[in-house]
Amino acid sequence: VDCVVGSAVHYIRDYDIGKVSNEIGVPYIILQNENIFLNKSRSFYHKFYSDLGKFVGSHIIVQNDLTKDIIVKSGIVAPDKISTLGSIRMDEYVEKVKSNNTSNKRKNSNHRKKVTLFSISYGHSLVSFTEYFPKEHFPENRDSGFVKLFEHVHTSIARLAMTNKDIDFVIKPKWGGKWIDEIKYVLSKNNIEAEKIDNLFIIVDTNVHDLILGSDVLCAFS
Repeated sequence: VDCVVGSAVHYIRDYDIGKVSNEIGVPYIILQNENIFLNKSRSFYHKFYSDLGKFVGSHIIVQNDLTKDIIVKSGIVAPDKISTLGSIRMDEYVEKVKSNNTSNKRKNSNHRKKVTLFSISYGHSLVSFTEYFPKEHFPENRDSGFVKLFEHVHTSIARLAMTNKDIDFVIKPKWGGKWIDEIKYVLSKNNIEAEKIDNLFIIVDTNVHDLILGSDVLCAFS
């Protein structure tokens, strides 16, 4: 093993992996996946990261200087153990955007229009932040978080699909399992059977960049 890679400094479940890697001489490097912070939320994140304790790995790689500044000022890592390298995964996407000729695609009579919804959960952007919000994305009793918003958004997309058969509608959850179950639950609650709508697709395993470039309308939250 030449290196162990983690995806967020605040993933406590990975702490032991990083510590053991460090102890046996294998570099543990974080490619930080959370890099979007509002200026007004700095004080919250300073405390959020400082409560984690000292970083036990070799290096943290972030996408921008704001994220680096927040993590360094939280005191969990020395400035020489964190680097700003931009968003590496976006390079190929940027090149595709530059070369993508959408006008020709739209002129093609065979092109079916596509609407993509990037799905939310009940605890979207709320999970574990305070005692008043969900401790998980889908609370068992459906009693906290964006419960009504989740239902209205997904049923609206399904109804649009039902009344616009010449357009494809894609719902993209972040992962499968419970997330898909909850989408189907709220649809069923509103007497909608997803399986019977030929132009409605709930897709998890797909290249998101291709999905964005292939869509005519994108819907997202947060």
